[in-house]
Order: sequence, then structure tokens, then C-alpha cells
Amino acid sequence: MGYVDEPDETPLRVSKRLMPAAAEDEPKTEKEAKEALDFAGTDPKDKGNRKVRYEEALSTENRQQDMFLLLAEAMAAMASGKKAEFYRKRLQKGMEWDKKEKRWKWKDEDEPGKRI
Repeated sequence: MGYVDEPDETPLRVSKRLMPAAAEDEPKTEKEAKEALDFAGTDPKDKGNRKVRYEEALSTENRQQDMFLLLAEAMAAMASGKKAEFYRKRLQKGMEWDKKEKRWKWKDEDEPGKRI
């Protein structure tokens, strides 16, 4: 369970309330600060480089599929009538990878770019 902020609490009051917890993470002495910097510079995985990412990067195909699904979910939620039903059915049927065109397409899509 997390802490729920007061709805009328100002950002300054939130900052003052959270300051003690944030300060606990900081090194207390110069020696601790130097040790932290030394570790960051000699970490075998990233050698202090902040741009290093430890998770696997998503492939372009997966990002494309995710964007299609997010868009369809949003359209199903916001649209009304036939359009909303159309997007709900698409989400239920899913997508498949078209090897020839090298793109994701909806399983119910007969013609690329077909409009309702």
C-alpha cells in the first residue's frame, strides 16, 4: 500500500513531507560519497555510463504492435456505436505479422488501410 497525498496539498508541502525520506538515501559523509562515486565509475556492467540500459530493447516489430494495440484500446474506449464495436472486435481477434509487407496487421483486415 502506498501513501495517498492530500488532494489540496501544495507541491511545497509535499516536498517538505518527503524530504526526510529522500535525505536517507544520500551519503552522510564525504567518505561515503567518494565510495559511491568510485563504485559508479567501476561498476563492471556500465562503467559509470548513465545511458546503459539493463533491460532488453524492444524490437521495432514489438513496438509497432504495442502502438497498434494501444490505439485500438483508446479508440474502443472513446468511440461510440459501430466504431467502438469495430475496435473491440479487432482487439478480440488480435494481430498477425505479415512477412511479405514486414508489418503487423489485424486478423480481420482484408485490405491494408481499410476504413470502416
